[in-house]
Amino acid sequence: GCGIWALIDIILIATGKFTDSNGNLLKKGNYQKIKLICMTLLPIILLLIPLVLIETHPLPCLSRVLFAQECWGCGITRACFNMLHLNVNEAISYNKAVVIVFPLICGWYIKEYIVTLRKIIKK
Repeated sequence: GCGIWALIDIILIATGKFTDSNGNLLKKGNYQKIKLICMTLLPIILLLIPLVLIETHPLPCLSRVLFAQECWGCGITRACFNMLHLNVNEAISYNKAVVIVFPLICGWYIKEYIVTLRKIIKK
């Protein structure tokens, strides 16, 4: 379903809990390589998701469902997807916090990518 298992695998790899068919955890070297491959593919996969899908089917907001009011995070997913597609004005219209959140996410992602790459090169 809709790539959910691929997403679960990426989360397991990122947390170091991914196992082979025998239930053994991945070796450290293999873990770093697979993590780097996943980190390389993730932005490409996100860019391939049509914006119209994200905008017409937003994730339900727990604050809206439980308390019938918006929280400070409402619209941030749609805003980040629009930033990824370089639709800055549209992104800001969904949530103004995107001008802070999106660069922080990108900075963390790039830092983690470089750290992972250095671990592979060291070996």
